[in-house]
Amino acid sequence: MKRLFVILLALGLVSAALAITAQIDTTGNMIKVEQRSTEELSGGKAVTTIFLEWGNINELTGVGFHAFDGFVDPEYGEISVTDVRMFDSGGAYRIGCDDKITNEGSDYVEWRASTLGATDGLTVRIVSDRDTAIHVKVGEWYGEFSLKAGKVVSDSLRATTSVWSPGTSAVTTVHTTTGTNRVNAWTEGMQIIVRWGNLDEFDSTPFESFDGYAEITSGDATIKVETWFSWEKDGQYAQGKDDEVTTNGPKEIKWRASVKGGDSDGLNIMVTPKSGTVKVKVVVGDWSKTFTFKKSTGGGGGGGGGDVWGPEIP
Repeated sequence: MKRLFVILLALGLVSAALAITAQIDTTGNMIKVEQRSTEELSGGKAVTTIFLEWGNINELTGVGFHAFDGFVDPEYGEISVTDVRMFDSGGAYRIGCDDKITNEGSDYVEWRASTLGATDGLTVRIVSDRDTAIHVKVGEWYGEFSLKAGKVVSDSLRATTSVWSPGTSAVTTVHTTTGTNRVNAWTEGMQIIVRWGNLDEFDSTPFESFDGYAEITSGDATIKVETWFSWEKDGQYAQGKDDEVTTNGPKEIKWRASVKGGDSDGLNIMVTPKSGTVKVKVVVGDWSKTFTFKKSTGGGGGGGGGDVWGPEIP
């Protein structure tokens, strides 16, 4: 086995382990990010396997209970869980048990976990075609580290003052010849905001088709495009023009759109729910994401409470 590892390392299919750590509180709890392997794929993509560990890594005495609910979320690429370590189930959360993966990917990985003087961890697999920041949360600690050429950057793990919300800005790479076009989608109240094209403001990007649709897959609701963003209706489709919404509700929306030369387009979809848990699937090219809207009982003074609809925030 050792000989096989040396052969793979020489071929560039795996890399020597790199581990970076940071202290996340005053009692001695730590987080460790350890690169396990990197494999280059066709199309400029790399597969990076990373082991994350948190808790009493240095095996100190007197380190008590700590809640380590968290997530790991790459800005670009897809992520999935390949293994978990020391996740305890069948007991109470307050004694370091009842650990669970609550989201397995592909936009982000999220978990519920706690420890009582021990450590937990998991291994994730990230596929990306560009350098990217990886946002991570363990307990009350927010931080990030970087991938460059598919490898963890030494000394890049650091705490951040901003609070990153996983999945609210679902950035997904669109695989073009240059990799410069992408799709971004998120919710604002009862609207789904969808943007595509040259969102990173490069000097120029190639032609790309962004035909798509949105449909209600669960619950009773209606959907409708309320705002078009930078659509060009006059001209040829091959020149990034001739954009059009061909079906505008009430249960499905379809559109034809393209960009060329550095443009970006988009639309705002209004969701009007009636009953049930409403799910709306949005598809743009080979990208897709489902948004969930639920009803909750509102408060308010003077007996003015009532049912309030809103998006489900992971």
